[in-house]
Amino acid sequence: RVKKIYRHRRKPKFEIEKKWPRKVRSTFSRLRTDHSKLLAKYRYLIEKEPSPMCSCREEEEEEEEETLEHVLCKCKHTKEKRDAMGIRNISLDWMVSDPEKCRELLSVRFPELKLGTGTGENTPILNRGGPQDDPNVTPVSPLREA
Repeated sequence: RVKKIYRHRRKPKFEIEKKWPRKVRSTFSRLRTDHSKLLAKYRYLIEKEPSPMCSCREEEEEEEEETLEHVLCKCKHTKEKRDAMGIRNISLDWMVSDPEKCRELLSVRFPELKLGTGTGENTPILNRGGPQDDPNVTPVSPLREA
């Protein structure tokens, strides 16, 4: 499984992922390792769900476990987005080589990965526009004087 994801890279493209809010980075990282409670197979393994199968199947179709590979490459929930993005042959190694496209695609199935611009509690925001972003403000040390 590790070879499928990392292929020729030694580590993920953290320079891209660092731009995302912490919650999005954590969720993406957990999905990349298949250790996310968003995936039915993982919830099944930790005995939180009775079945590891994805909800995308039709009655006559064979069931598939909801793993990252299934959601990213085969799931009907993400097929429309894959087509709209022009993605024909996606594989697990995209989680490392092209994390932004994967995040955008997976956000269809997992809204926790969306990068919002609102101020809602559940909406991750890239830039809040606080004093830390103002070049004219001198940062204050978080340590208090005794």
